[in-house]
Amino acid sequence: MGWERNTGGFGIANLCDSDKMITHNGTLLRHPPTMPRQSKRKTAVPYLPERYAWIDDYCRKKRGCVSEYVQAWDVTRYMLNGKFFVVIMQNPAKESIITLKLEPGYGHLLRLNHKEITPGYHMNKRHWNSISLESNFSDELLKELIDESYSILFKSLGKKVQAAILEQVSS
Repeated sequence: MGWERNTGGFGIANLCDSDKMITHNGTLLRHPPTMPRQSKRKTAVPYLPERYAWIDDYCRKKRGCVSEYVQAWDVTRYMLNGKFFVVIMQNPAKESIITLKLEPGYGHLLRLNHKEITPGYHMNKRHWNSISLESNFSDELLKELIDESYSILFKSLGKKVQAAILEQVSS
């Protein structure tokens, strides 16, 4: 769900300038009418404090990663094969947060040990965790958690899709 398939075939998808998604085998996918369009904005990620400016480049360098700012939801999300592994937004208290997918036990342990980590805002609270970017959270641990979120999503993909992603040249 989420994407409307116009022709046959499956595979890893990449966004292009015309708000369409094209798979590695040429299949054309389009946004359904109810889904917000990708913004053409080329500026920095909203709500990302300067101290964490590296997050955008770090996520975008992951193989197969597509990032988009969804203006209707006011979020920046980083996706792999149409599913997201990182979301950056503001919570109701207007704090900048990054939300990541983690194994439930590991996420719970992190929440117990780090006050900056809370159950995922607007996400499944068991699998997703939000980290306040208004704190002095460790860059090294944050990189590790982004890698873990990407890894969980990558491992959930089929072997053919994984192979297609691994064949991509890093940009």
